[in-house]
Amino acid sequence: MPSYQPAAAAAPVTSAQPAGNYFPAGFDPESFAQGAKSNFMRLQEANDRGDLSSLRDMMTPNLYREVEAQIRERGAATHVDAIGIHPYPGVGPNEDYLGDVRVYLGKIQNVMDRYGDGARPLWATEFGASTSGDRAFSPEAAGEAVSELYEMFRRIRGIQLAVVHRFVEDPSLPGREGGFGVLSPNLNPKPAFCALNQVRGVSVPGVC
Repeated sequence: MPSYQPAAAAAPVTSAQPAGNYFPAGFDPESFAQGAKSNFMRLQEANDRGDLSSLRDMMTPNLYREVEAQIRERGAATHVDAIGIHPYPGVGPNEDYLGDVRVYLGKIQNVMDRYGDGARPLWATEFGASTSGDRAFSPEAAGEAVSELYEMFRRIRGIQLAVVHRFVEDPSLPGREGGFGVLSPNLNPKPAFCALNQVRGVSVPGVC
């Protein structure tokens, strides 16, 4: 990752006000600094490993593409069997979620092609649509989205593996994480369970 180099000399900053007045009420600068340091260390470790999936989860799309290109320039692509991706929709059920994922996949493939790595497999080690949090899908819409994404992955060059996230829903998790799953906590099938089995041509008598 690009390193930050401070200027050789800088004018001192002075203020008649205490530094604490610059923070909003309730803001804990010490905890914020500790969290920022921890996140930076995670980013640096993922960068050193060439772990593209972890980097994508922690970065904005533009920054991720820049770092991904730098990793490929270092020759990391020659030491991997496949590229792991997490093609979640970045928009809600009333928007073009398939188009959103297609754009993301296209950008990944463009970088791979640019560095002569276009034949390497893509593994979608996580994908899904959540029924909780921001941009929540209804259970029926989530089932439709997951099955449509699965069908789309079957038609896209290079995708060899697609793993839905997750099998059993865990509502105790915060935000969107609590709404992923094809089975409810009591193991009853959600619409996504039947939609995925249908698109795969699998019959589940008495369930779907």
